[in-house]
Amino acid sequence: MTYGYFPIPGNEHISEFFPYFLNDQATMREYGLKDMDIEWHRKRRGDKLKAVKEDLASPGPLVPDPLPPEEEVLEMILSLANDERKEYVLSLPNRNLIANLPEYAVVEVPVGLGAGITPLPPVEMPLELTPHLLSSAVKDELTVQAALTGDKELLFKAILSCPLIKSTRQAREITGAMLEAEKDILPVRFV
Repeated sequence: MTYGYFPIPGNEHISEFFPYFLNDQATMREYGLKDMDIEWHRKRRGDKLKAVKEDLASPGPLVPDPLPPEEEVLEMILSLANDERKEYVLSLPNRNLIANLPEYAVVEVPVGLGAGITPLPPVEMPLELTPHLLSSAVKDELTVQAALTGDKELLFKAILSCPLIKSTRQAREITGAMLEAEKDILPVRFV
């Protein structure tokens, strides 16, 4: 609790904002963190794809996996449909929910659900935390601008700004691989 706050997103998101927690195995063990760099994500996705292919190839009906316990979407739908006020954490456009982040940023904030979505009152994030979260908002903005303009170099810079990227070579490889994999569905041609 270096900053005096308890981070609630869990270790899958902490490294996005505070990558120094992943610098060595001793620190990771101390805080109970998993090394979830790009290679970890690739392996996890590959394992999931393999499991889905095995399920599709097996005889008999497909049985969906139950939702993980942290997945609250069904409870949220019921809360909205039945006007039962409950609090959840949702990703929303900032719109002054966190005063010292850009309006365009998407932020995870506590909200009340019932007949509608009611964000809790705006807060001012402590100045010492601002750089960590602001860099993520800027990275997202770069990504959006690259997507709207088809600017491959800007996309590379957006990917390079991710704190989990370890080198410019890795960022170039990811940029190229992503554009190749998604070329048939991208709304613009990247040059």
